[in-house]
Amino acid sequence: MLAFFLAAVVVILTAVWAQFIREDSVAGEIRAHCEAGIAKRLEQFQGSWLCETFNPVTTVSYQSEYHIDGDLVTYRIVTGPGTPGRYSVIDAIEPSHDPPWIDWTAFDIPSGKKAASQRGVYRFEVDTLILNMSRPGYDRPTKVTSERGPENTVLVLKRSK
Repeated sequence: MLAFFLAAVVVILTAVWAQFIREDSVAGEIRAHCEAGIAKRLEQFQGSWLCETFNPVTTVSYQSEYHIDGDLVTYRIVTGPGTPGRYSVIDAIEPSHDPPWIDWTAFDIPSGKKAASQRGVYRFEVDTLILNMSRPGYDRPTKVTSERGPENTVLVLKRSK
């Protein structure tokens, strides 16, 4: 009787383990599919970009250099005042919206401390990427524009040759 009971327990545990392995495998396939979709969305963002920016608060112009590798955006200020650089991690790209959405979180260099999360919209024009990013605490912009305002940051990035 004990042997029968132990055999039944082994069969049940084997079935449960097989289901767990199958679910883990399916979850892995879903994760891989999602990661491939994100990588595909990020393809056109990849590379080096230059940006001329005017800060309406300080009324200062400066030039910065952006590099996008995967979901990591690093930038440094080339001319003008400011921090030596920041890096951002792209949290979401959602091209199904009109205009398409982009969200990122900025971190200070070299401390690595979180500086701000920003929600934005974007548009590609040949070798130009126009980003309208909300300032922290403001709503996502509703259109892609070159008009700067107190609630948004406009970045016009030109792809480096």
